[in-house]
Amino acid sequence: MDESMLPTKIRQEEDRREVTFSNMSESYCVSFIDVIGSSQITSNLQSSRKLKNFYAVFINEIADIVKNYGGKILKTVGDGVIFFFPETCNIENQAAFESAAECLLSMVSSRNEINDKLPAPIS
Repeated sequence: MDESMLPTKIRQEEDRREVTFSNMSESYCVSFIDVIGSSQITSNLQSSRKLKNFYAVFINEIADIVKNYGGKILKTVGDGVIFFFPETCNIENQAAFESAAECLLSMVSSRNEINDKLPAPIS
């Protein structure tokens, strides 16, 4: 393949392969969350309105939690949300990492509350 056709430049650096998009690199705490078994759950939802509501409720509830802890949404992927915490770019900022961990724990604690808001599948 002609390397000029590649969208990114792949280079060898200290015995590890790295995809380079620019000359700038930053480190952040990045997280991902999704619904376990969503395909099985959503297959029992009979209407497209219920299906849309299922995803909207989950994604919006998670987005609110992320924002409450200073996180930023990068992208939604199906039933998942990818997010990061900008303040964690400074590895010395212990409070930022504590806040990120508290965010994730808050998501776990909110599980039942979020589940109660999701549309009920047909039994």
